[in-house]
Amino acid sequence: MKSIMNKGLLFVLLVLISVPALFAKSYSEYLAEAKKYEEQKRWCYALGSYYDAMGTDERPENKQEAYEGYKKLKDAIVSGNPGLGKYNLFTIHDEWKNLLIDAEKYGSSISIYDITVGELEQGDLDYKTRTATYTAKIDYCLGDRFKKTVQIIEQGYKKAYKKDWTDLPEEWPLYSASSKKDKTYNVNGALVYARSTWRGKYYINAFYQFEGKEINGFLGIYNTAGLYDYKFNIVDKNGEELVKGKRWLLGDGDKVSISGITPDVMDLIDNGEAFINPVGCYLQYGEYNEADDKGGRTFMKNFPEVQLSMDKIVCICWNNKTNQIAKNFGSIAKYNAIKNLEMININDLQIHILQTEVTQALYVAVIGENPSYFEGEDLPVEQVSWYDAIYFCNKLSELKGFTSVYSVDGNSNTTDWNYTPHNGDSIKGTIEQNEFADGFRLPTEEEWVFAAKGGEQYNFAGSNNPDEVGWYGKLSDIDDVYIGNSGNKTHSVAQKKANAYGLYDMVGNVSEWCGDGYVICGSNWNTYVDLVGIDYREKPYSRNITDDRKGLRVVRSSPEQIAEKQRLAEELIRQEEIARQEEERRKQEEEKRRISNAKVMITNIINNKELVDLKELQIQIMKTEMTQDLYEVVMGENPSSYKGEKYPVESVSWYDAIYFCNRLSEIKGFTPVYFVNGSTNTADWNYTPHNGDSIKGTIEQNEFADGFRLPSEKEWEYAAKGGEDYKFSGSNDINEVGWYKENSEGKTHPVAQKKANGYGLYDMTGNVWEWCWDREVNWLGDTSVIRSGSWYSGSDTCRISYRYNNYGPNERYENLGFRIVRSVFK
Repeated sequence: MKSIMNKGLLFVLLVLISVPALFAKSYSEYLAEAKKYEEQKRWCYALGSYYDAMGTDERPENKQEAYEGYKKLKDAIVSGNPGLGKYNLFTIHDEWKNLLIDAEKYGSSISIYDITVGELEQGDLDYKTRTATYTAKIDYCLGDRFKKTVQIIEQGYKKAYKKDWTDLPEEWPLYSASSKKDKTYNVNGALVYARSTWRGKYYINAFYQFEGKEINGFLGIYNTAGLYDYKFNIVDKNGEELVKGKRWLLGDGDKVSISGITPDVMDLIDNGEAFINPVGCYLQYGEYNEADDKGGRTFMKNFPEVQLSMDKIVCICWNNKTNQIAKNFGSIAKYNAIKNLEMININDLQIHILQTEVTQALYVAVIGENPSYFEGEDLPVEQVSWYDAIYFCNKLSELKGFTSVYSVDGNSNTTDWNYTPHNGDSIKGTIEQNEFADGFRLPTEEEWVFAAKGGEQYNFAGSNNPDEVGWYGKLSDIDDVYIGNSGNKTHSVAQKKANAYGLYDMVGNVSEWCGDGYVICGSNWNTYVDLVGIDYREKPYSRNITDDRKGLRVVRSSPEQIAEKQRLAEELIRQEEIARQEEERRKQEEEKRRISNAKVMITNIINNKELVDLKELQIQIMKTEMTQDLYEVVMGENPSSYKGEKYPVESVSWYDAIYFCNRLSEIKGFTPVYFVNGSTNTADWNYTPHNGDSIKGTIEQNEFADGFRLPSEKEWEYAAKGGEDYKFSGSNDINEVGWYKENSEGKTHPVAQKKANGYGLYDMTGNVWEWCWDREVNWLGDTSVIRSGSWYSGSDTCRISYRYNNYGPNERYENLGFRIVRSVFK
């Protein structure tokens, strides 16, 4: 029998709802139909046609226009897009339009909440049948405007809904239409079924009394914030709860109420601080039929023609301010603990400081757990490390909407710190403080002391009698007599006298971390009386140390202090910029002088025939090893270990030497020889001489350039022989021509102090090794060739024929220099 009934109902569905299924249209037909409805401003029809178009057998990639049209229209309807017009979704008379505008003046709104196409699930007659379902949301907020808002909305409904429905706009997207036999249709002619929507934990299906008739419907109450665990009760006029199975029944005079709202919450509501829509409500109605109740979904039929009475709908909605509270704090108790911070303004310091030590109630509201040994909401929190304290400061700043002060590796978001409070860990990374942030922080030691003194000269914060202002304790040194007043425990904050600034417990109770890192001020419940004074300090060995005597107090920089810091920072930047520009000008002038001096020096070298022509090789070679005076003029610095203007430069790498050659060529106006990645400009080489770096990139030599360069190994050896056949350069007696291990006294010597060779070249034997251009690859890797021996070499190593190729091009030693040549083209 049930199967026959369902088949009959399915037939009705096919006839009355799913006609499009029997006479299916093509994608293009549905699309054209949707556009036609849009032109007619029949938005719900258009939405349905777009949806039908998406459901056709076309390939998904061919249905882009339908997808875009559906999304555009749905988003526009939901948001009241000005493109459609906020109140042009349906043609509505001016009286209703004015009602909407009037309602908005009271912080309320009546707007489209959702337009969807839902799918009935199994048990709701035929779960395969799709039906268009439309829901409107009524938003309004509590507070001192609640009654007026409800009155406006109620009047609006009475004006908009008439018994004969004649004034209902054609496109009104609510479940609303006349009944035919046992079926109910909406204004678009679709058969209406109940669609229960579960939001959060709460679902109510209630009877309502309208026009003397019992009307079944359900009031869906849902908590979109997911943070408030309030219970929803339905009671009759005698205060007794009305429950029937899972259905809560409501008759005339009965009300929906919410339990669990504390007086604090009601204060928020009364003060207009009540909450952003974590709770919404909607109403669907029809005649309740228990036999048709399918697992929480109600088949609605015999839709009566009634006038909706808004005073039967009671729901809590929250405004934007309080939803942020809900989102951030999770409970009103937390919110109140954080909201009611008593900060004292100290003008002389330009800070706001917390009147009391941070309480456990506040700490738990922010962090979510209590590490304290002595437990009590009004007791100061303890067993917090310095890391816990700055973590708390940033969390509190986030909750209050201030800019966080502390950052770890540049990040002020505590969730990215990879830190768990109260487990003895340290915060890993570089901790910095934003001087311009308006968030909470620990006071500096200087700020703490100034605040504790309160502008007075007492020994203790606010008095010369410690019992008046602080909790302290300790056994005395005489006969173990207890002379404290703390009873070996902490006490509720603000129980003692405040100092002149209105600050409590600046001595005793718990010691307080300062921002300086390893400083704790204020003494504590366990401190001996002689140490309770303002000058008491602890300097713990670690920032992650905790015990039941260490807590905290927070401060915020005032806008004036932040502005002053910004002014000083800007002034510092300005002064630094002036200094930078001055330094830049000085460097430029120095560079000009240096280049001018270098030009003079190299000109003198050329004019004074300091460069020897080797016509057979078509080169000019410098008579001496490169001296420190010329090197420093060109490079701006002297890396040598043994200083002297006419001493050979040393401690230069092969890279330094070719860098010098190009710089000298640029100064003299010759064509530079060396390229790095195609550039001869040393500024493009990304290389800093004398720091052990390597030049990155491909190094090449322009053989046709007339600039300065290192000699090839072949050129060096030819020049060293001097056209003669000696063992050393210019003699068979090394002492005549060179400085080596036996005569150098362990250092370099000024150039040209020994005999020259046959070409007039000095120190081609000893003094410093000389880099050649040639590079080799051997078991040591990339190496460069050096010749001549040095002050540290034995005589055999100083022979002309000796070569050494085990130094890398980036190596620098105090016996290693160079000599320059340039090609001469005829």
